[in-house]
Amino acid sequence: METLAFLSLDEIKQQCRVDFEEDDRLLLIYGAAAERAVVDATRRPLRELALMGGGAVPVRLRLAALMLAAHFYRVREPVAGLSQAAVPYTLDYLVKPYVRLTERPAPPCRRAVAGLGSDGANLNGANEADEASEKLTMDS
Repeated sequence: METLAFLSLDEIKQQCRVDFEEDDRLLLIYGAAAERAVVDATRRPLRELALMGGGAVPVRLRLAALMLAAHFYRVREPVAGLSQAAVPYTLDYLVKPYVRLTERPAPPCRRAVAGLGSDGANLNGANEADEASEKLTMDS
């Protein structure tokens, strides 16, 4: 059986307007898939998102996951018979503030502490090419 990370089955049932138990297993599958899709879209681990929300996943991300789970429940086929358009200010609007934009390298001050130069070369000791170059210079 699927487990939910931050939504509850009752929340999903309310969002889908379901008041019977026959679809509970299906709703758990949709809920777990929606949670994972929203977390993956942020490019952040769930733990980090919970810290950003003060100990719980931010309400905007919870809402995005609920909306997506309800969409999965209503639209059970990979294609639709009618042309549909995304509603402005929905999932993208809710998730975008939490998306990690890039995996930035450590700032120069952290590189220096780690003993690395801006190009990633080791500053704590000369590499073999530098040692060979110094030896040739001294011998000349």
